[in-house]
Order: sequence, then structure tokens, then C-alpha cells
Amino acid sequence: MRRGFLLSTPRVPRKTVLLADPSPPPNDPNESLEKASSTKVIPLPARYIPRVMPPDYPPDLLERTCHTAQVPASGGPPEHLTVFIHYNGIIPIEGAGLGMVATVDIAAGEVIVRERPLLLAPRAFSAPKGREHATNIIVNAAQSLHPENKRLFYALKNVKGNTVPSAEEGLVNTNAFGCGPFPAYHGRYGGVARDASRANHSCSPNAAQSFDGATLTQSLRAYRAIRAGEEITVAYVGMSMPAEARQEELLRRYFFTCVCKSCRLTGAARDKSDSFRAFVQANSGADMIAEFDATFETWLAEGAHLSPPVVPPGCTIVNPQTITLTLWTIMVEEGCFDPALWEPVLTRLVKYYSVFKDEARVRHYATKAAGLRTDEDGGWRAVAENPRMTEWWGKRKP
Repeated sequence: MRRGFLLSTPRVPRKTVLLADPSPPPNDPNESLEKASSTKVIPLPARYIPRVMPPDYPPDLLERTCHTAQVPASGGPPEHLTVFIHYNGIIPIEGAGLGMVATVDIAAGEVIVRERPLLLAPRAFSAPKGREHATNIIVNAAQSLHPENKRLFYALKNVKGNTVPSAEEGLVNTNAFGCGPFPAYHGRYGGVARDASRANHSCSPNAAQSFDGATLTQSLRAYRAIRAGEEITVAYVGMSMPAEARQEELLRRYFFTCVCKSCRLTGAARDKSDSFRAFVQANSGADMIAEFDATFETWLAEGAHLSPPVVPPGCTIVNPQTITLTLWTIMVEEGCFDPALWEPVLTRLVKYYSVFKDEARVRHYATKAAGLRTDEDGGWRAVAENPRMTEWWGKRKP
């Protein structure tokens, strides 16, 4: 994997240019059916279910004993070493300060960085000797880091100041990404990384973080194409909240005011952005997604008519495809790809255009889905490469 970024000096607010979602090219009428590389039907990928964060700590936390270990125990270069604060039952597995700026063009879906965290720590501690004991666990863990990793850890930004008992806790609370879950411990963990933790916040981020418990690695993957010279950003808070709520949350947790493109909007433009994000949020609940998916498939099975034969006076009929395309357009315009919603929306679009044999648009939206996945492409690239081979191709009732 190439290193396609550098760590910048403290950022100065600058204009961000969102890459437009281009219209897919028209179908080539001369393109033959032999283009498909296989006669096997390609199923649409199973929807990626975002990781549900566990509670802050398991119910039996007070019965557990805390330990600190270096992983791997056998040692190695500093970039492979992690200090892991863990409890009985968790088995370590062997094996706006500074920011990140792309030094080369990065494609949507590309891994920007994959690395072992410097430090892994639970959100809550079993500390029978009191609060000071819990603080000492973090301090001692930080002090046990490899010298090079310790230098990198203490060089990170600490926005907490005197609001927490130690500088080490401040550094963890400022820079940790959500990690886990781990076997036998149903509670939240945070990982502090040498590079990924440098990514600054944006309410319209171009990258997302993920964690692989099997290899103890954190990754940043591009949400969309990122141009050389563009800052690499992630979201610290929920993107679907209105601007005022996002600002309040960022100020409460991280003590800064966001100046991203979305937060600089005023007046009618801000109201429009807030209403768009509220519409996305209203459609992102699990029950709403399941209900709409069922409605969408029924509509497709019944012929996918864009309007009913008779529209009652005074009524406006909006078909499922219009709602779906509106949701996608909003997410692209806002740079706000709701982690629970974007894949159901793209799956509906791929089904719809497959039914109508629109190969160019199937390729377009399947490629978008492959780029937004944070756990490889999930099978979407196979759909993009062979759109005529999906089970939905031409599946339309007259």
C-alpha cells in the first residue's frame, strides 16, 4: 500500500470543493452480450451492517482484573507494536492540530492507511482503589510504549487540558477511534494511532475509519475520490444532526468550532442543508430501511410504474424510485453518507436500473457502493463488471 498522505501543519480553514457525482455515460447500443465474463448469476451483495457500538462497559466490569500487555509479546519494529490494556477473558492476538493531506490522487474505496494502534484502551476501568487507580492504568500504559511510539503518542493533540486528571487520558480521549468488539468483553474500546488519529473532522468527510479485531489494525479508507493537496477528514460526530447540534457536540467533546464547508453555510442555505440531513436521518432507522426495501421490491415486481393510472385530485404521488434517488442525491450534495443508509439506497438503484436494463447506471451505482465500503468492496465490483449477470437484470413485469 502506498503512503498517499503527509501530516500537515495546523490547518487554516480553506474552501473545500466536493467532487460532483457525474451522470453515468449512456449505454453503448453496439455493446454485445458477450461482454459478460461469466454465465453465472451474480447476486447483489448482502447489505453491510454497520458495527453497533457496545455499551461503555460490560455488566461484570467490577469483577474483572485489568492487565497491560505489549502485542506482539515477541517484539518487533515500533510500527507493529501495540500496548493493549485488557481484562481477563480478552486474549491479545499476536500477529485541529496536525492534519492529513493527500500527496497523490486517491481513488474512492482506496485504503489510505492501515496500521496497528499505538495504544488500545477500554472506555471504562475496574478500579477498586478509586479514580486515581484508573488514571494510573492509562499513565503506566503510555509510559510502557516503545520509545518511538511514546514520542508519537505524546506528540498528538490534547484538547482536554485540565478537564481530565492526566495528560495521558486527555490524549486518549482526544484521539481514540472506536475499536472492537473483542471476545468476552462487551464494552467499548478506543485505539490511538500514529497516523489515522491525525485526521481532522469535517461534517462532510472524505474518509472513514474501521477496525479489524483479528489483526488489531485500524484503517482509513477514502469515501470518495480525493485530489492531491486535499485534506483527509473523518466525522467525529453524527453527520445527520443539524449544524447547531453538531457544533454543540463538537464544542462539548473536543472544544472546537467546526469551520467545514457545511458549517459555514448561513441563512436559507443552512436551513436547506439541515432539512436535507434531517430527511436522511428520518430514513436511516433499521425499521424504516426494512419497510422501504420491502415496498421497493414489491413496486419493482408489480412493474415499477413511475405514476399510477389515476391520481386523486389534490394529491401528489411520489414513487419509490424518486425517493431513493432523492436520498442519494442529498447524500452526494451534502457529502454525508449515512453509514446505515447509503448501501440500501444504492442497492435499490442497482435493482431498479437492472430491471430496466440500464447497464451504464448499474455499473455507476455498483462502483459507488464498492468505493463506500470500509471492509473491501463486498462483491460490488463483480456487479459493476457484469451488470447483465445479476438476478435483477430485465426482471420486470409487463
